[in-house]
Amino acid sequence: MDIDPASPKGHRNRPVAGAGGWSLVELIMVMVMIGILSVGVMIYSPGDDVELYNTADTLIMDYRQLQLLSMRNGGNYRFVRLSNSSYELQDSTGTPVEDATDIFPIQMSPFSNFTMDTMGVPDAPPPTITLADASGNTVVLTIYSETGSIFR
Repeated sequence: MDIDPASPKGHRNRPVAGAGGWSLVELIMVMVMIGILSVGVMIYSPGDDVELYNTADTLIMDYRQLQLLSMRNGGNYRFVRLSNSSYELQDSTGTPVEDATDIFPIQMSPFSNFTMDTMGVPDAPPPTITLADASGNTVVLTIYSETGSIFR
């Protein structure tokens, strides 16, 4: 702002339109809009492994359902791997408890069949189940032999 020499005691003139910078409100509004746009980009960015985590959660829920069935009905329920990308829950006669779960294109390894006892503890589980998708993202599920608990 310029000082007008003709004004008494050097009072400042009003700023000339267009001569100033950004106001604080304008700067804050721009920052808010950039923040909203960046959150939107992060949520919808390609490469999210949401499907992989959903598959892991589905496998954990099926595992826990098998434990409950075994404890409730006296054991001998099986977790059967049908392929690298599908599995099935079966009762003691080999009858599926529910339809086979296909987790294509997710791959499971190492993973072998096992049977739950009356306490819901698997007879010979792998210590871990690794799920991997086509882009190389992995999730490791750990089964604790002492309790039969499974965690991601």
